[in-house]
Amino acid sequence: MLVNKVVYFSYSPVITALEHLRVFGPLSHTNIQVINGIEGDKPNLDTIRSGDLVLFQRNFSSRYFNYNAVILEAHKHGVPVVMDLDDNLIGLPHDHPDRKWSPFAFELPALLHAMISVDAITVTTPTLQRVICEHNKNVYVLPNYLDDSIWNITSKRIQEKHTPIQIAFIGTLTHQPDLEKITEPLRKIADNYKDKISFLFYGPEPPDSLKELVNVQHQYPVTYDYAEFAAIVRSISADIAIAPLNDTVFNRCKSPIKYMEYSAMGFPCVFSNVTPYTDVIKNGFNGFLADNPNEWVDKLSKLIEDYSLRNEILKNAQTDVRSNWMLHDHAYLWQNCYDQVLAQGVQENRENGFELSALGQIAEQIEEQIQKQAKKTASLNQTSQEAQAQISVIKEAALREQIHAAEMLLSEKDHSQNLSKERDVLKEECDRKTSLLEKLRSHNSDLEIQFQIMQQERENLKREIAGFMMSHSWRLTRPLRKISRFLRRGR
Repeated sequence: MLVNKVVYFSYSPVITALEHLRVFGPLSHTNIQVINGIEGDKPNLDTIRSGDLVLFQRNFSSRYFNYNAVILEAHKHGVPVVMDLDDNLIGLPHDHPDRKWSPFAFELPALLHAMISVDAITVTTPTLQRVICEHNKNVYVLPNYLDDSIWNITSKRIQEKHTPIQIAFIGTLTHQPDLEKITEPLRKIADNYKDKISFLFYGPEPPDSLKELVNVQHQYPVTYDYAEFAAIVRSISADIAIAPLNDTVFNRCKSPIKYMEYSAMGFPCVFSNVTPYTDVIKNGFNGFLADNPNEWVDKLSKLIEDYSLRNEILKNAQTDVRSNWMLHDHAYLWQNCYDQVLAQGVQENRENGFELSALGQIAEQIEEQIQKQAKKTASLNQTSQEAQAQISVIKEAALREQIHAAEMLLSEKDHSQNLSKERDVLKEECDRKTSLLEKLRSHNSDLEIQFQIMQQERENLKREIAGFMMSHSWRLTRPLRKISRFLRRGR
């Protein structure tokens, strides 16, 4: 029996790394059609009958009522249900961000219910398989592979350069605790090489002791779409990569996908000496394994100082990935696995029916409380929004009043300025007329002085004339003047 159609249930709005690596990437290299089982934000149960298998990933069960409806509908029609897991989610470490900062624990009863109830579970590694087998006997290993449709591995020769050698970490925010463990060796490398190196952290923040350094860059993730992420990080021009991983059961269940991605990006890498990297790295051949702070400093120093070694490590890593870890060469594993699950059909879980029922009841109560809390939160948000709206109205009214008062003040100010301008004009006119008046007064004063002088001259002239007329010579010549006038008239 061949599986031709898989009904897939996921609430994710984008194709994340998990969905691409575990579902869409591998199935695109097979003849299996993926049918979307979600309509809006709820499962469309009618789609189940059109598929050979039902498939969902880890946290789909977090909405317990929806998940349980899907599994009941699928089993009613004899359609096997497959759950895909890439992490040991029940065993999150104490310092894992999802355990410290998120309410992920509320999802665990429903997750465990799903792990027990499904007909098969697919996982990424044999280590994770051994852990999950405690809850379900039908666990299949489908390793993560590199999809060359979005990761184009090209031969790259690292050039010797005089600019700083850049050391990069690229990963999710959940790796913050892993980075903190190698703070000491990274700081020592920074102190030893100073401006000859630089650091780039894409995802988690740099360790605290490195944040103060000028040669440290940090970039938050800009997308969770895996294809877009691959396109972005391929443009990073680092020289060396690091892949720290704390030695915990949770981390030992992870896959070595970071080794494949770093190789595709062209970065020789130093890895923590733990599973899963010890399964794929030959120390000093296709990467370096570091077990303690001194080894981290030693291995990074070798790569920093020897660009030929960096070329050799990268060349060997890329050859290994091309030969053993390409998705198009292994997609048939998904077809074979799903065909086997279909052949086995729906599984009975009667031996643990009591525990399953109890888990279901716990999960129901948790979701009911979550829904009640969500309603309260929505109501509080509504109340808050209404209060904010009222505050906005009050603020708007107050603002209008302030604007009106400001306009009135400006109007008064304008009026005052106009009056001031008129006053200045009048003052100028008054000053001009005062100045003219002063000039007229000065001119009048001059005229009066001149008049007085003329009066004085007139009086002087009168006295002079009188003096002449009274003089002896004037009287003697008087008859002669009369004869002269008579003679002039006779002419």
